[in-house]
Amino acid sequence: MLRLLCLVNALFVFVSVPLSAAEAEGKTLVRLVVAGNLAQALVVADQLISQSKQTVASNPDPKSSWTAMNIYQVGYYLCAKAQLLALQKHDREAEQVFEQAEQYAAAHPEFKYHLIEPGWQEVINGTRGLLLEKKGDLKAAQAVYESTRSEDAFARLALLALRRGDQDEAGRWARKSDFGPTSLLVLGRLEELRQKRLDKGQRPIKSDAAARRYHQAWLKLQEGATGELHIWLPIFYCEAEAIAEAHNRLPPPR
Repeated sequence: MLRLLCLVNALFVFVSVPLSAAEAEGKTLVRLVVAGNLAQALVVADQLISQSKQTVASNPDPKSSWTAMNIYQVGYYLCAKAQLLALQKHDREAEQVFEQAEQYAAAHPEFKYHLIEPGWQEVINGTRGLLLEKKGDLKAAQAVYESTRSEDAFARLALLALRRGDQDEAGRWARKSDFGPTSLLVLGRLEELRQKRLDKGQRPIKSDAAARRYHQAWLKLQEGATGELHIWLPIFYCEAEAIAEAHNRLPPPR
């Protein structure tokens, strides 16, 4: 489903006005998240929200499909802002922005369009889960993620399971979503743990599987930063620091 969402977002980029500005700002937001500069990414998210609202207001045909797509982008970037606030532990502000996104969607029937609704449900539920997770309500976050059935949700479930020490569960969720950097990070860590078990045996077997997974995760971050993925949501990139650490510690084989 995330791959479908990527295609929808790519389409929105090409029909939104102004096109180049929206895409450029989206790339900037991703680069800042990958670099760990969440405060500046928040500034860019505000710019994208404002820009999308202006585009909607200036459209001469309020019933056009282009307007619907720009309306979706307002909600999308409100969720991006809420995610950024949650990642910075600004829980109250994150909840307020998330409520704005829900209210905006409720006030615009375009969010029920058949092309928009599935992707919107992924975005809104992924954001709800991340807010709960970062507040420390892991049980509630897990319930939301499990009900979402999106690749972002699977990736967060994999990471939560790994942090609980449930390697089997972590692997199961991560293999459902090996498209994104967070799942690839989890798969790399599982390979490292497997290697440690092998190293304790009588006949250790060396493998570069973990390094390869970390490199794949790192490459995915770079693809996002260049705009290839057309995914601008911080939840997709928010483990960038851990990925960079793992990638530097276990560089890919030559």
